Amino acid sequence: MDEYFQGKSMSLQYKGTVMIGVMGIVAGKLVDLVPLIRKKYPSMEMAPVQAQPQYRRDFLAMFIDEPPRDITMVQADIKTSIVGFGLDRKVMMGTMNGIAKAIRFAPISLDDRTRKSWEMDFEREKEAYVLDEIISQKVKRPVEQVYGAMRYANLLRSYMGKSEEEAQRIACQRFELPI
Repeated sequence: MDEYFQGKSMSLQYKGTVMIGVMGIVAGKLVDLVPLIRKKYPSMEMAPVQAQPQYRRDFLAMFIDEPPRDITMVQADIKTSIVGFGLDRKVMMGTMNGIAKAIRFAPISLDDRTRKSWEMDFEREKEAYVLDEIISQKVKRPVEQVYGAMRYANLLRSYMGKSEEEAQRIACQRFELPI
């Protein structure tokens, strides 16, 4: 399944959650790649590309439900990373392969600094997943619904300018969770 990335991706899994990351080169800026990704995944929700000049990078956050997939692209200088979080490794890898092909992404080997950074990010993801399991038990809904709602609320709050309350309300409605 990693054939497009030529074995250069990194995959981490904990219980039901997975993270896949890959570094590479693309021709063009993230803002120019959005139409190509939209064409491949018309139902994918995307936050506007955010320039982060203090870090000399641009950031694109994306989300697809069924099953929930949270994907980010970060572009700094000539390198671009694609990192995806989801509940199904095969589906996530397929989505990331689809994005990579649509934007003509050329994978490169990961350096140790990037690997360590992503491993630290995944430690936080593991903690979040444990909380999702607890909430799932409390509200008597599948963990997939809670996971999707939490990831979607984060997109709305962090990248689309919604307040905490508004993001939670919208996400809970979308994933049919009690508020």
